Amino acid sequence: MTSREANEKPSQQKFLTWATIVFSITLLLIAGLSYYLVFLYPENQVSQLGITNVTEKANFINQYRTTSIQLISTFAQILGGIAVVIGIYFAWGNLKVAQSTFESNQNNAKESLEVSLANLKSDQETAQKNIEIALATLDSNIKNAQKSLEVSQEGQITERFTRAVDQLGACDKEGNPAIEIRLGGIYALERIANESEKDYWPIMEILTAYVRKNSPVETGETHDQVSLDTQAILTVIGRRKYFFEFGEPDRLDLHRTHLRGASLRGANLQGADLRGANLQGADLRDTDLSNADLVMGKEAYLQEADLREANLRKADLQGANLIKANFRGADLRGADFQGARYLLLGQLSTARTLKGTKFDEEILISLKEKYPDLLEAPSELEQLFRDLKKCED
Repeated sequence: MTSREANEKPSQQKFLTWATIVFSITLLLIAGLSYYLVFLYPENQVSQLGITNVTEKANFINQYRTTSIQLISTFAQILGGIAVVIGIYFAWGNLKVAQSTFESNQNNAKESLEVSLANLKSDQETAQKNIEIALATLDSNIKNAQKSLEVSQEGQITERFTRAVDQLGACDKEGNPAIEIRLGGIYALERIANESEKDYWPIMEILTAYVRKNSPVETGETHDQVSLDTQAILTVIGRRKYFFEFGEPDRLDLHRTHLRGASLRGANLQGADLRGANLQGADLRDTDLSNADLVMGKEAYLQEADLREANLRKADLQGANLIKANFRGADLRGADFQGARYLLLGQLSTARTLKGTKFDEEILISLKEKYPDLLEAPSELEQLFRDLKKCED
């Protein structure tokens, strides 16, 4: 509401008060005048005329009264009209005040709404900033917690690693190897290798170094079979998750190790350094020995080795002692058998393929005469037929 409208409202109320007083006084005056004109004035006028006839006198009084009543009615109508005008004026004033009040309330409501919207926007911005701060704090806390967890896990892995390595050298009271404790250390290291990428290859190096130290070829003179701890390591190596050039930066080093009668079935020894290793009677079925180096000095020790379904692609078997070695279903593509000892055609005839395989001239001539198809890569149908025949055998 404007200051002008605020000033008009008390003025109207003051005017209404005075108009009511004047109107009331006027009504009283009219009432008194009406009484005078209707009852007193006619008789006074007639009495001045000196009329003695009662009937005539009554008629004149009635005429004066009728005229007075008409005059009063006219005056009353005029006064009523004035009252109506005054009422209309005040009604218009009230309407104007109501309209002004409505506009004022509307403006106040609009201003309140704008203030509320501004406050809401401010609250939303504040809430959004608080959320962003909370999210940033939460992210920071999560990162800190992850770092703390990683540090804690790293510490635990380091502790487990150290304890497992200590277990590898465990001995009983008599100084003999405590096999059960060493086995626990071996399998603990395997678990750490599967959990920690950083420790994977160092653990492989530790395990192969253990085999080289505790099962050298010299022990073959006194032991026909590998020890339990060495076999456990070979089992772990056989089921490891990576292999050379596919997650492993270097070749497995098992050179000059005594692996006689060991089980390496299905192991991936691709590119492994097995120079001078004694694999006599070892179970190498389905083993991947592609690109493996098996030669040291004059020969490799593969007597009676079970190499069924083994992958010996490009394996170096020069001068190897292969007496009674089983090559049934083995892939010998590109392998080097030059100078191999005790190698019979019957052994080679059961291989999957000899394509690109290197032999001494005498053996190569015999193969071309008796098994020329083995020197070529078999088709899928031929290979399927051979596999079925081997299953029947």
